[in-house]
Amino acid sequence: MYKSQFENLCYDLYKIEWLSEHISKECLRETVKDYYRDLPFEDPDYSLEDYLADNAFYNKQCYACKDEFLENEFQDPEYMQDLLSEQGLINEYEKYMRLHRKR
Repeated sequence: MYKSQFENLCYDLYKIEWLSEHISKECLRETVKDYYRDLPFEDPDYSLEDYLADNAFYNKQCYACKDEFLENEFQDPEYMQDLLSEQGLINEYEKYMRLHRKR
C-alpha cells in the first residue's frame, strides 16, 4: 500500500471512530438535512464534508484535520493498534513507522 493510501485509510478510520464517539446519529441526520436545505445552487463543488467542516456540527465539535491527526493520534502506537484492530493493518502501520518516522 502506498504511503498516502495508508495515511488516508487511517485518517478515514479515525474520523469514523471520532464521529461515533462524539456525534449522535440524530445530530448527523439533522446536519445532513440542513446541508441539503442550505445547499448553494451556485456552488456545486460545495461538498457535505465542506459543510461539516464549516459548521462543525451542532455542538461545535469536529475531528482533527488530517495533518493534526498524523502529528498526534497517528504517532501513538497503542491508539493505532486499537483503531486498526486487524493484524495485517497493524503490521502495515509498524512497517510505515519504520520507513517514515521523523528522525
